[in-house]
Amino acid sequence: MNPPAAQFVRMIDTLLLDLRYAIRSLRRTPGFTFAAVACLALGVGANGVMFGVIDRLFLRAPPGIVAPGRLGRVYLKAKGQTWEHIRDYATYPEFQRLRDGVSSFSSVAAFAPLTATLNRGSQALSVNVVMVSHTFFDLMGVKPARGRTFAPDDDHASAAPAAVVSYGFWKRQFGGDPTILGQPLDIGNRSYTVVGVSPEGFTGADLTPVDVWLPVEVAGPDLEIGFLEPPINVTVQIVGRLASGYAFESAEEQATAVEHETYPDRPGLTTRVLLGPIQAARGPLRDPQLLMSKWLGVVSLVVLLIACLNVTNLLFARAIRRRREVAIRLAIGVGRRRLVRQLLVEGAVLSALGVLGAVALAVVGSPAIQRLALPGAVPAPIVDSRLLLFSLGTAVVAGLVASLAPALTASRTDLAAALASGAYDRGGRRFPLSTRLLITQVALSLVLVVGAGLFIDSLRHVETIDLGFQPARLLTVHFDLKGRALKRADNDALYRRASSAVDGLPGVQSMSFSSGGLLGSASSASVRQGASRSSSVGTQAWSYLVSTTYFQTTGIRILEGRGFEPTDRAGAPEVAVVSTSLAKSAWPGQDAVGKCFFMGDDRNCIRVVGVAGEAKNSWITKAADPVLYHVYGQEDWSNPLDQIWVKTSGDANALIPVLRQRILAAVPDAPFVDIQPMQARIDPQVRPWVLDGTLFGTYGALALLLTGLGLYGVLAYSVTERTREIGIRRALGAGGRSVVGMVVRDAAGLTAVGVVVGGVAVALGGKLVASFLFGVTPSDPRVLGGAVAVLLLTGLVASWLPARRAAKIDPMVALRYE
Repeated sequence: MNPPAAQFVRMIDTLLLDLRYAIRSLRRTPGFTFAAVACLALGVGANGVMFGVIDRLFLRAPPGIVAPGRLGRVYLKAKGQTWEHIRDYATYPEFQRLRDGVSSFSSVAAFAPLTATLNRGSQALSVNVVMVSHTFFDLMGVKPARGRTFAPDDDHASAAPAAVVSYGFWKRQFGGDPTILGQPLDIGNRSYTVVGVSPEGFTGADLTPVDVWLPVEVAGPDLEIGFLEPPINVTVQIVGRLASGYAFESAEEQATAVEHETYPDRPGLTTRVLLGPIQAARGPLRDPQLLMSKWLGVVSLVVLLIACLNVTNLLFARAIRRRREVAIRLAIGVGRRRLVRQLLVEGAVLSALGVLGAVALAVVGSPAIQRLALPGAVPAPIVDSRLLLFSLGTAVVAGLVASLAPALTASRTDLAAALASGAYDRGGRRFPLSTRLLITQVALSLVLVVGAGLFIDSLRHVETIDLGFQPARLLTVHFDLKGRALKRADNDALYRRASSAVDGLPGVQSMSFSSGGLLGSASSASVRQGASRSSSVGTQAWSYLVSTTYFQTTGIRILEGRGFEPTDRAGAPEVAVVSTSLAKSAWPGQDAVGKCFFMGDDRNCIRVVGVAGEAKNSWITKAADPVLYHVYGQEDWSNPLDQIWVKTSGDANALIPVLRQRILAAVPDAPFVDIQPMQARIDPQVRPWVLDGTLFGTYGALALLLTGLGLYGVLAYSVTERTREIGIRRALGAGGRSVVGMVVRDAAGLTAVGVVVGGVAVALGGKLVASFLFGVTPSDPRVLGGAVAVLLLTGLVASWLPARRAAKIDPMVALRYE
């Protein structure tokens, strides 16, 4: 065998010996092994769970895309003297100009996601549709699982309607029928012929599930516009693939020049085309929740750091107990380098065991966290190769980093002093580095516990917001009318027929219909006190057209005057109800009831008969906008009906199938009937606060647990170290309470110093999270006081068992302790 090969074999043999020794050593100390592995598993597992979210949002491209690094999403940035706005959508003509005028792109595609109705009546389904240009699939680099994708001849207004169904929809809706090609799909107002099936798992440029792909020039005029009076241009998102030899900067410059040819900059206003990665979360749009995901990634790293500090402290304590063993091994000729290597191998074994625990934690926690953080995304595999590699790499690095300092410290043992001392007697020697690490743990834990308290308190405030209406037992009914070119009268007749079918149904306490509504759409209005537009300045408000039972059904309170009555009908004097904010802004310091106002070109006076309480009409965390309520039927408003409101006397969800059956019986050819509890409109706005509160709370609890384990471990070893000292104290008359007090004071002192350091960090970093909070400030004394109390209590609990153990030490046994 040649020398290099022999050297390699010896190295492997040595590593195997070290590995066997490490396994035997760890088996002899199951308590230490369990504590160290548990800390690593918790720290690495928490990071693995968060990595799954960050990987899907920021790192990994949507599945199935070829060479995603060459793709760029198009954003349009407009900047004035005092403002800046970025949008990720454009008109279809803008897409056409970029497609034809930017040579830096080898291909440009447009896409526009929306929901639409498949079939009619009892067979109606709501499907996720993405309208795309014929270049879309080729640009993404995907090949169909069956059939073909779109050709240029499929994507013009006069083309025969074609459709590509997703693999999942093909399996779910058609049972994987091999004869799917050529089958019709009735979507909107047209019948599309299936020409292909997209690859399994492919969701396009985003993570949300897709059922059907349609050509944009064929489907756009049909599905994008519910009412074709007047026509509205389709808006799309744009993605381009860089041509060979071009960079993103040149594509941005060319695209900006094309945009300026159509829309030249005006004085004080500049526009620019920006390109972002295909991952929308990494683009220039600053979504606060995406930024919070990054913060949660930082928080998970802090938890990992606390775990590493814990393991380091455990290894320090273990090194102290093994000092005599290490000294003997050094004395008989074991090299210090070999000794360090062997102690590092022990750290690697702990890391490997920690990975197993981390993967188990990820399997349990990842589905729930991904449902919270990515509610609309296609579910990802719970554990994949990327997560396994991340967890393995994180655990190895954490284990080696945690074991390096203790290994180096152990290898520098003073042989004479160690061999002269007993096995455990250290003469009261203290290790300040271990103490500093523990103080750092407490400080970091305080930061996380305060963060958890702030976000949980924010969630509590969000959940107790006065919405101004009563969502409990309230249902919303809405027809998907995309592709139905209905006149206003036909649309309203559809809603009135459905309302008549609902009214009087057992379990229905009250029913109403409206144009616009709570947390939904609305039209703007200008309320003038003078008949002439030039004679008075109008007060801006949102305008809702409602039936007379609207306030009774939704639970919006009438604070002054009255609501609408059956006598408020066509031919009667026109009346309105205004919200409190509109009353105050239009008639400050006056009673609004009885006041008269004018709108638009109408010279007829509209009389205010009531003032309603503020009801949230956009975001639940923002103040309600001024609202003007009109009675349906008193005047021919242009706004069509689009909502039916149903207040139930019992469980609202149980009534949904009955309502759908009754409506379909009254309107057999109806499109998809979307019936949801009102809470379904509220939950998406509350969900970010639930995510933040849940994750911060979970990581705060993990930090507390790890800190408690760290305090317990250090104090337990401290008691072991000070056995002779405690025995002497007991022999000189110190009582059990005195010994307990000594240990508890040590814990309280360490915790108090850590709390002070952590308090400084909280004060300095509070502004960084202030924008994510609601109803609470970073310096809230209740949260800070509670966090400090929890940390101190954790320190006391962690010190209790070591303190009791110290109090039970027999002085005679302690004096003979070796």
